[in-house]
Amino acid sequence: MNEGIPEGDILRGAKAIAAFINTTERRAFYKCERGHIPAFKEGRIWCLRKSRYLRDIEAKEAAA
Repeated sequence: MNEGIPEGDILRGAKAIAAFINTTERRAFYKCERGHIPAFKEGRIWCLRKSRYLRDIEAKEAAA
């Protein structure tokens, strides 16, 4: 089902995303809703691919 995706790469839910990006659950939900982080929805659940998020951060650092 998840061919090519490393085990544990996808975080599911604002609580898991918040823990990974070191913020509150509400702030994580807000960032997902506003497109501030590269999150996507599976049904009603916000998800974040860790590898994509880290690539996004690296790109922002390189551009700064």
